[in-house]
Amino acid sequence: MNGTCTSIQCLNDDCLFHIFKIMEICHRLDLESVCQRWKRIIAPLWKLTHKFDVTGREFGYKYQQSDKKRDVNVEICREIISRCYPYLTEINLSRSSGQFERASVINSGHDCEIDAYAIPSWQRKIHDALAGVETFLSQCENIERLFLCSCVLDVTDKFFEKFFENNRKLRSIVLSNYRLSGKTLSLLPLGTLESIELYHCIIVDNKNYESSFASESPNLHTLSVVNLLNCCDFAHKVLPVSTSKLVRLHLINDDITRKLSSNICDLKNLTYLNLRKSILDDSLLALIIDNCKKLIVLDISFIFALSNASLRKTNSLRHLECLNVGFSDNFTDAGFVNLSENLLVLDVSGSDISIDAILMILNRMQKLKRLDLNFLEHLNMSFVESAIEIVSRRSNNIPLEVYLIDVPIDIEEIRNTCPLIEFKDNSVRLGFHHYIK
Repeated sequence: MNGTCTSIQCLNDDCLFHIFKIMEICHRLDLESVCQRWKRIIAPLWKLTHKFDVTGREFGYKYQQSDKKRDVNVEICREIISRCYPYLTEINLSRSSGQFERASVINSGHDCEIDAYAIPSWQRKIHDALAGVETFLSQCENIERLFLCSCVLDVTDKFFEKFFENNRKLRSIVLSNYRLSGKTLSLLPLGTLESIELYHCIIVDNKNYESSFASESPNLHTLSVVNLLNCCDFAHKVLPVSTSKLVRLHLINDDITRKLSSNICDLKNLTYLNLRKSILDDSLLALIIDNCKKLIVLDISFIFALSNASLRKTNSLRHLECLNVGFSDNFTDAGFVNLSENLLVLDVSGSDISIDAILMILNRMQKLKRLDLNFLEHLNMSFVESAIEIVSRRSNNIPLEVYLIDVPIDIEEIRNTCPLIEFKDNSVRLGFHHYIK
């Protein structure tokens, strides 16, 4: 080699900086321990770390195919956050509960076969490590997006009070599977929030909750309330102060009373409305449709009190592109075949629609891009052949995706049978939000 240096130490600081920058963030801790020079080079990288996401590959948390466990370590999380928390703008600890339950708290970056919940000493180590994570999170001051979904952090009112007070720029918050108090909800910074999503949470104390939503929420564009127990009036309180910019509303498994439907009617700019599994009748839905004329996406699946009158009413929505009416027992062929011809996405999964009605829909809806026919056990190969023949005659050449999940048809046999129609299963199924402009 004629005396040429081949060690990585021969690289200058700039080269090492760029190498370290593209490496997974979880490995920075190991790199720091190599020598003082590497620690000095890595130090500026922490200032460039604005997102802490335990679901992301950049943190090295990848599924191991052998046992489906994640290479997650709560002490590593604590060490990472301790270095970059002043610069973070987004925190995502979603689904960390399952990851941390069997986490290694001694051997960094390696799974441990010892059940943390079976040994008190290990349990204390995990609790202490998570307490450290919570401490650093409460000191953040620039967070704009917070995701705590199925997370083992035992956050309290005190944590939220300090967190909301410090992070005046908070724009989005997602909480799932938490026990929340009325005080926590009252602390939500409605003045800056653009998105509030609460999933499967339980309200354990309504104290300080009644008068908590007096301030306006001028920037709120997304509100999701899904299975919020012991606090069914949350949407009642938020909607009246967020009528100007709200465009996405999810009220799943809720009781849509006349008062609540009246609040929804004030949302003139609403484009996405999901009322899945809610208690709702034809008259209240008609009232909402008459006032929310800009709806692009409407989900009224699993609502058993609706009839064909509601299907006919959806035709008055000139901008409607995506409609989900699956698993609603009272809809019949007479209602399905008269749906708007301008639909791009239609879900009739689990309904009583006949094969003839489906073929009529394919004939009428030339713009249809996706059709969900899941759990329709009466479908057969004769239907597939007729569907292929109809779609192949489309003059606009718009391709159609047909989803067939749990139906008596072998998907592999009918894949790629026609360039304009593709039959798919659940492994590649996209949600309705994918089709919103």
